[in-house]
Amino acid sequence: MILEKINYQEYRWMVCGDFKMLTMLLGQQAGYPKYPCFLCLWDSRNRDLYWTKTDWSLRGALTPGEETVINTTFVPPEKVLLHHFFI
Repeated sequence: MILEKINYQEYRWMVCGDFKMLTMLLGQQAGYPKYPCFLCLWDSRNRDLYWTKTDWSLRGALTPGEETVINTTFVPPEKVLLHHFFI
């Protein structure tokens, strides 16, 4: 795996990528999940609140089996940087 080749466990660099790459690294479900954000519980399928609600509950831990998380994380969420156009 790429993380082994770059010795991620030794250096623990910050990670920056698009949402698809971050989804894979954080162990989340691919495709069209109900909760796609790793920071909050934004419900992507709730069309009534899609553009009006701005305060979504913060996500606690990324626990496998809960809220579209299917695997353990490869990278800790606190080591993830978002591109400026995602903020």
